[in-house]
Amino acid sequence: MKILRSFPDDGGPPGRAHVEDDLERYLNRPYDYSGLAAYHDDILLLEWDIAVSRLDLGIFAQRAKGRDWPVVAPFLDRTGCRYMHWRRVGEPGKEQYRPIRKWEADCDLFGFGMVYFPAWSLRDYPPGWGNSSILSDGSLPRWLQTLPGARPVPVDWDIVVVHLA
Repeated sequence: MKILRSFPDDGGPPGRAHVEDDLERYLNRPYDYSGLAAYHDDILLLEWDIAVSRLDLGIFAQRAKGRDWPVVAPFLDRTGCRYMHWRRVGEPGKEQYRPIRKWEADCDLFGFGMVYFPAWSLRDYPPGWGNSSILSDGSLPRWLQTLPGARPVPVDWDIVVVHLA
């Protein structure tokens, strides 16, 4: 498993807080994570503005290692008001999404704050899937939900991450 911290190749929005650490950086065009498949390995990805202790990072990595489906840690949006993972609600064909509530065990869609990706999920993602030309936190979770045997993505509530505003 590779542990990477993503950074926008353009430096990101001016004045935004970010984490400086010794994790390997994955530079990406904003919102495009297509290059992750080139690692040919499971990936534990932290966004540039997500802080986590070394202890929690290690615990999350150990729990996620070898799993066959993504796993996420919960994090709040920049306003601190809602979690950046979503639950599908409503009847088929009329689905809507709402932010998950604290302690919900899983989610249907997820933001790329701190997430574990099994290698197959990055390798098999079809370029240009849907109406997106990139692999993003909008397209990959939606693609996963179309696969045979799709299931919700576990949320590890024991891990504390902070989304820097």
